[in-house]
Formats: sequence, structure tokens, C-alpha cells
Amino acid sequence: MSVPYENPDYNQTFRYCGKTRLCKTDNPYDVDIAGIGVLISFIATAAFTLLTIVLGYLCEWLPGTNTNQVDQAVILTITTFVKFCFRPSLSRIEKLREKLRDRLSSRSFHKKHFPNELARKWSAALERFILAMSDQQLVTGIAVLVTIYTKACEISIYSFQMAAALAWFSSTTHLATLTILTTYFDNHRVARNFRALVMIAMMVMLAAAQIISSSESVQHSSTDNYFGCALKKSFKLSPKDGYEAINLSLIIAWLIASYSSRMISLYSPHRDSAQSWPMRQLARLFRLELEEPTEEDDSLAKLDQVVEAVDARLRAGPLRRSPFLRRLCVAYTYFFALAGAIERAFTNSFLWHLIWLFFGATFGIGQVISIRKDYTVPYRKDQEVETLNKWGFGQILPLVLLALPVLTGLEAYFETKDEIEQHPLNRDRTQSSASSTSSKDAADFEMVALPSETEDSITPLSHRHTNTSLANTGSVYDLPLARVILVFYIVLWLGLSQLVAVSAATNFSDLGLMIPLVMVLAGFYIWSVVVFDILELLNAFRRKKKQKGAR
Repeated sequence: MSVPYENPDYNQTFRYCGKTRLCKTDNPYDVDIAGIGVLISFIATAAFTLLTIVLGYLCEWLPGTNTNQVDQAVILTITTFVKFCFRPSLSRIEKLREKLRDRLSSRSFHKKHFPNELARKWSAALERFILAMSDQQLVTGIAVLVTIYTKACEISIYSFQMAAALAWFSSTTHLATLTILTTYFDNHRVARNFRALVMIAMMVMLAAAQIISSSESVQHSSTDNYFGCALKKSFKLSPKDGYEAINLSLIIAWLIASYSSRMISLYSPHRDSAQSWPMRQLARLFRLELEEPTEEDDSLAKLDQVVEAVDARLRAGPLRRSPFLRRLCVAYTYFFALAGAIERAFTNSFLWHLIWLFFGATFGIGQVISIRKDYTVPYRKDQEVETLNKWGFGQILPLVLLALPVLTGLEAYFETKDEIEQHPLNRDRTQSSASSTSSKDAADFEMVALPSETEDSITPLSHRHTNTSLANTGSVYDLPLARVILVFYIVLWLGLSQLVAVSAATNFSDLGLMIPLVMVLAGFYIWSVVVFDILELLNAFRRKKKQKGAR
């Protein structure tokens, strides 16, 4: 967003909010909204939540989430490198390469990194902490938004924009927690329904705050003017230029898409389906039966079958006398069929959700930095430093309240730790391992491994387990080209989303060089997701037609 400029006409007496007064405030910096303690509290809460989710993802402890081949490849690669970094040795380089080659093969994907019972207990503890953070973010976000709307006549433009940026932080963090707590809310429907209503209210108020912050009325006013005066004197909600319009469209689209997807995941019984929500609705409209993808669809045999079918059709067509063009078309089909399979797995992975959560968090940080750095009034610099950077009770209290969810997390951690240590199976395992003279697996794991559980020894928890089942031997994910394509997708989507977030939070005019990258990613996404969805719908129509013909 561009920096507002000072309009001399605003430095005059004007009637607004039932009073006649100057538009400029005596002190535009509301310490209860933009103080240093408040900023640290919001940013630290978002950082704690996202860090917890990332650690739970890498340890496979996230409750109620499903992982696929892409997630397993990322988890195995990162955890292996982290272990190597903490135990560096030149003699282990070759062992590291062999371990990665073996672990990334589909034959070893089925092996669990942590025993099932251990993972379930840590998952339950993690769920308690994430739930506490989710509740706190929802309440603080609503409180900030309600405050700026009820005090519109008393706060400055600077305070309004800073509060909107902090509310964005709360919204992003809350959306991140909802990705984990879907199964929890299945068992607590009253809490789910209440949260859904509050989420809708928060989305509407946050979208309105973003629209107002990017409007011509606010952008053409000095940040030390009263917010109510700026809207009353020149009420223009349209962005002041094309870049601001693109910026606003992107942010509103992301906001609507994020909240819509979370609402669908809270209420839809088909949240684990690999088919997209629009595709399921089209199939429901035309009464079609969609087939869920199986491991056979991602097998090397299936890929070879597709390539052979294309080659046979080309041999019988006009390219039968042009071997070079025929091989080129076959190679093209092979590459895009493989890229499509990788892209579909990537967009259905939990990593895909993480990338867009990082996008929202980066945009929030960029907004706060931009407002704090560029939106202050130069001749009020001393007033800014004296007001915003001064530590008082109102700045210390948010940091103290930040300890509440941390204490909840520590309590859950120590309770789970003691429960695991006192478990009979764990004591038996500890005694047997102490009596043995050598244990090769003990050097590879930092945690005590539990034996495989039986139906009698396990008490099911209220949430579902993390699904770590992956492809069988002979999967397309074993191909080196598939891994290269996966790395390409991850780096490009992650890098591009972060660049867009930073540019959108500061100045969207710097995005011209990223247009080719956007076109490349859009092309791959359309080919691998949209085209394949259309083909699946056509196949469903054919199956329905055959069933009618058989009758």
C-alpha cells in the first residue's frame, strides 16, 4: 500500500461525529493499539502458533490431519538433515546420502518415525495447546476490530491501520489453528457453531477494515488526522490507483478463500476427499459418482500404460512416419502426466496449507513494518518515540497474558511426558533395553520406542490419527524426475507466495518481474488440477451413460 500524503485542507475546522473540531489529533499514536508491548504480543503469539504447527507437522503429531506422499518426503528429508546438522561428521556424508535414498523410496514410506501410541499422546497434548491459542486469537481479533469501529471518531488513521494489521495477525493465526482442530469440533458441535458465527463476523469486519485502509479517503489523508474526519469529508472507498486495486483484490480474495475453505472443512463430511469442493458440487448437481484416486493411479505401471496408449494412437495417426515428432509427443505426455500427478499430490498435501498460512503471516508482518516505518508523521517523530516505545502497564499486561497459553502448553507437555514414562509398556521396554548390551536403533532415535500396540492395550482418542500411508513399491514418486519436479513446485510456490505477500504489504508495483512466474505456476496448476478435474467429470458422465445403457 502506498504512503498517504498530507492534504492542507484537512488542517481546518470541520464538523463530524456531532462535533466541530480540527481534523488533526493532538497525539495520533494510541498506545493501547500500536504500543510496543501490544505489537510484540501479537507477533509472538502468531510466531508461537505457527512454530508449534510446523514442529507438530515434522514430528507427525498434528491431530486430525492427513499426510500424503509429498508430506512424507518433506518430513523425511528435513528430519534427516536436522539430525545430521546436530551430529556433523565428514564420514557421515555418504551415510546421509544412502539414508535419504532409502527413506525416500516408496518401500520405506510405510515405516513410522514414532510409535503410534507415542504419537497419539503427543498429538493430544498438542491439541490442547493449539486450542488455547485459537481461542485467544479469536477473542483478541474480535476485540481489536470492535474497538476501532466503536471508537472511529476518537482514533487517528494511523491507529486504525495499525489495528487492522494486528487483526489480520489474529485472523491468520486463528485460521492456522482451524486446520488442526477440525476433528475436535466434530465432537463439540456447539462450540463449532458458535465459532463459525464469530468467524463470519470477524471476516466481514476485517474485509471492511482492509477496504477502508486502501480507500482514497484514507490514503489521501495524513495519518495524524482523525479517522472519522477523513471518511466524513471525502467518503470514497475505491482504491486511489490500479496497483492499490490489485493489492486489495488479492487480499480480499485470499481472505474469502481462506475462510470459505475453513468453513467447508468444519462442516463438510468429505473433507478427506481428494476431489475439490467445486468438483464435488458439480458431481452432486448432475448426480455423478466420482471415484477417489487410488495408489494404482500413481503407479509406474499406470504411467507406462498411458504413455503406451498415446504412442499407439500416434503410430496409427499422421505421425506414424515421423519418429522424431512421435517421440517428442510421447516425452511431452510422459512429463506432463508425471507433473500432473505431483501437482495434484502437492495441492492435496498439508504442506500446501502451510505455504498459504506463511503467506498470510508474511503479509501481516509486512503491513505492521510498513505502517510503523512509513506511515508515521515526520514532524511528530519525538512524540512517536515517546508514546509508542514507552513501557507501561498497558504494554506489560499483554506480554504477561501471553504466558497463559504457554503455561497451558507446558502443563500438557509435562502431563503427557509423565504419562508416557509411567506407562507399563514403556517401563518394560526400558528394563529390557537396559539389560541388553547393544541396541542399534537407540542411536537413531532420540525418544524411547514403544512396541506395536494391540487392540486391548490402546484406548482410542477423540481425534483421528495422522494418516501416513503412502504408495506401494513401483510408484511414480520413486522416479528422480518426480522428486526434481516436487522440489521445483515447493520452491516456486513458497518463494512466489512470499514475494507477493511482501509486495502486497508495501508496494504492488514491484510485481512486474513476477508475472512470468505466475503464468508458469498458473499453467501447471490448470493442467494438473483443472484439466484433470474436467477429465474426471467426463469419465463420470461416461460411466453414468454405460450404466443407463446396461439397464
